[in-house]
Order: sequence, then structure tokens, then C-alpha cells
Amino acid sequence: MTATIAITGVRRTVLHRSPLPVRAIAWGIWLALAATLLASAAVWVSEGLPSLPLDFGSGPASVVAVDMIAATAGTVGALLAWRHPRNPIGWLLLFVGATTSLVTPVNLLVSHGLHAFQSWPATTIAAAWLMSALHAPAAVAVGILVVLLFPDGRFAGRRWRAGAVAAIAGPLLLSVASACDP
Repeated sequence: MTATIAITGVRRTVLHRSPLPVRAIAWGIWLALAATLLASAAVWVSEGLPSLPLDFGSGPASVVAVDMIAATAGTVGALLAWRHPRNPIGWLLLFVGATTSLVTPVNLLVSHGLHAFQSWPATTIAAAWLMSALHAPAAVAVGILVVLLFPDGRFAGRRWRAGAVAAIAGPLLLSVASACDP
């Protein structure tokens, strides 16, 4: 948030800093995202860059692209959330980056389960189920919300809220339908 102050004919724009806990939360989420990306990249490289069972592609190019999306969205989101904590765009982008950073680790878990002739742990099944049913629809909803809220974090008018409801309801219904699919 900015404020314009007039002092004896001189105008200055002062940036009101967010409280330290809010800034710490934004950078804490970003650090967790970065650690997740680095750890999963280290595991993936140590295993010889195997193809992962991604929904939308396989091979090193897809894995690197997903991690680049996570790093970019997360970094831009953290910077915006740190500078403008009341603007939801930064937090939405940080959410996309954080959830996208989990794609590679979940795919590594699934890949290990596919190669082992044993039952999968319940956590792997739950993570794969959540990632496949929720991540893509949530990322689409967040992308639409970012466009609707751009540039100042507010809707352009009251009617734009209907677009936000549709942007959330459509992916939510898709997630429910996908999660209930046998």
C-alpha cells in the first residue's frame, strides 16, 4: 500500500511495509518451495534423469519445465506478497508455485511405486490422488483469478465477482468429478 505525503510543497510516496510476520510467511513458503525443488532435482538427477509419469508429458524437458514454472510463479508471488501483502495476486502466484513444486516429488514417488513389485504406501496414493485431481484445476482457477484481480488486487466491478465464482466453481466441479472417477 502506498501513501502520498505533501510536505511544504514536496510530494513523496511512502511505501508502507507489511508486518514482519507476513513477510516471513511469504519467504518461508518460498524457501520451502526452493528446498523442495532442489531436493527433488537432486534425487531425480541421482537416479539418472528417468522419465516420470507426468499427466502432460514425460522426460527431462517436461520435468524441467514444471520446475521452472514452480520457481518462477513462486518467486514472483513471494516478491509481490512481501511488497504488497494485501494484494491477493502475490499470494495466488505463491500458491501456484508451492503446489507446482510438489509435482516432481509426487511423480518420483509414483515412479518408484511403479518399478517396485510391492504395495504402495497410503501416503503415496493420497499424494498422487490429490495431485492428479486437484492441482491442474486449482492452477487454472488461480490463473483466471489473477487475471480478474490484475493489477491492483481488486475486481474491476461487482459483476466481475460472478466471473470469479465461475472461475472457482468450474475447476472445483472438475476436481470433484475427477476425484470420484473410479
